Amino acid sequence: MFPHVLSFCHHGELLRINRHNKVRSLIASSIRQNASYEVYEEVGCVSSDGSTRRADIIIIDRQKDKGVILDPTIRFEMHEQQPQEYSERKILKKKKKKKKKKSGNEQQLAIRRKQ
Repeated sequence: MFPHVLSFCHHGELLRINRHNKVRSLIASSIRQNASYEVYEEVGCVSSDGSTRRADIIIIDRQKDKGVILDPTIRFEMHEQQPQEYSERKILKKKKKKKKKKSGNEQQLAIRRKQ
């Protein structure tokens, strides 16, 4: 019953979003304690495929000229392996997007060569 209420039921969606936002803010506040980091929350972005996205947390270290995007995920865990399974699914999804993008770029090159 709890997975339904916490993860899949539309009536619980607002609670889940609020829980995510609280965790995101706690993480960002903790990182802000290091004065050398700039921390931004809920930053609107455009991905390489042109779709709009929102980065939960962006951390910038100007001294090292580096940045990190954090995307905390709030899930209801039903068994011990679930976090690892979710991580593997997310990595696989990113690989599929890269492969799809690459094949799209190859198609564009083939079209250009024909012209």
